[in-house]
Amino acid sequence: MPLNNNVEEMCRWFIKHFEDDDYKLDLEQLINDALNASQNLASFFSHIMNRLFRGHGLVIIDPLWQGIRDLQVDFMKQAFMNQNLINETLIKETSRLEESGFKGQIKPVENTLNLFKNIKGKRSRLEVDPKTKHIVAGGAHYILNEDEFLENLMTEPETFSMNVVLRPIGQDVLLPTLAYVAGPGEMNYYSQLHHVYSVFNKTMPIIYPRENFTMIEGSINELAQKYQLEPEKLIRSEKHKIHDWS
Repeated sequence: MPLNNNVEEMCRWFIKHFEDDDYKLDLEQLINDALNASQNLASFFSHIMNRLFRGHGLVIIDPLWQGIRDLQVDFMKQAFMNQNLINETLIKETSRLEESGFKGQIKPVENTLNLFKNIKGKRSRLEVDPKTKHIVAGGAHYILNEDEFLENLMTEPETFSMNVVLRPIGQDVLLPTLAYVAGPGEMNYYSQLHHVYSVFNKTMPIIYPRENFTMIEGSINELAQKYQLEPEKLIRSEKHKIHDWS
């Protein structure tokens, strides 16, 4: 997605409304440098991440690069050929987890290919018509039989992308992963995908919970020390705070 005036205006608004503190000037400089050096959102994000993690060996890969899509053609073809098994496995595992009180992050959808097709600049979800078995795209004039679809996938892989079910597995097929550091939401959907990995004869990587940190600014820290407030109690819920200080 190219950078436009809306993105720049959003960044300016964010900087303007960001509270004055020890980090605002550095943040403003970082965002301005990224805007000036970038042509699209991908390069804007990459510029910021490379600046924050310079010296740490960070490698960023643009998933929209055609070379990546060319490498993922066989995986997307395999996903297409096993669509029913993938969906059945996901539905079964989600039901099992929900029976144990777990709230699924992914909502299983029957007849979906778990793929998107870029049609005239719009990302459209691909599904299988249960009656005709044709592959169709919601809201777009795209109706192909199986052979036509596979030919389209082979000749225009850059126009296809994966949804939340296939993306993690496709990522691990392309870049074999020993362990993945995940946030709360990611951990939820990885728990639903455990058996979907087996459809591709892959083992899900070790999922390690991401650490959570709270940065306390200098001025806040001074006030906390002045009133002898412990940081751990400051970030607790209002109910606990009232109980602690009553």
